[in-house]
Amino acid sequence: MNFSKLLVASILSLGVCAAMAQTPAGPGGPGPGAGPGGGPGQRMSPEERQKFCQASPEKCAQARENMEKRREEWKKKCDADPKACEEKKAQMKERHEEWKKKCDADPKACEEKKAQMQQRHEEWKKKCDADPKACEEKKAQMQQRREEWKKKCDADPKACEEKKAQMQQRRQGMPPPPAK
Repeated sequence: MNFSKLLVASILSLGVCAAMAQTPAGPGGPGPGAGPGGGPGQRMSPEERQKFCQASPEKCAQARENMEKRREEWKKKCDADPKACEEKKAQMKERHEEWKKKCDADPKACEEKKAQMQQRHEEWKKKCDADPKACEEKKAQMQQRREEWKKKCDADPKACEEKKAQMQQRRQGMPPPPAK
């Protein structure tokens, strides 16, 4: 699998994680689904978060700072274009409901998918713990590619939507990734 396919699969799987996350306190509230770095991942309970912050206060402070930045960016975008903001919220709600229906229809498959994603996350974490520098380089490279993708989409939204549709079709017909 080449890097671009891996990148697309990673981005799409993150979207699945976000769509499947259910927060008992409501959207954006504390509960299962937000990692210490903010963004998609395993959410921590207040006790786990407290232990994490005690173990690594600098990472905790960075996570809080990143979350505040994302909130500010989201608020600015919503203030600038409330209609687009509402559309995005509706889109996210729709995706969440789709995944909830799928999980309600086949809870076993849903749990297997969650376990698979958790395993991939743990494998990634082991690799990062073994070679933090390579991990940071990979993260920076992925961030750069996301930014390039965003610029292309901003420049030509129609072409971007067509590409997303193509990727969605391909993803539905793709076999699972090979076991390592």
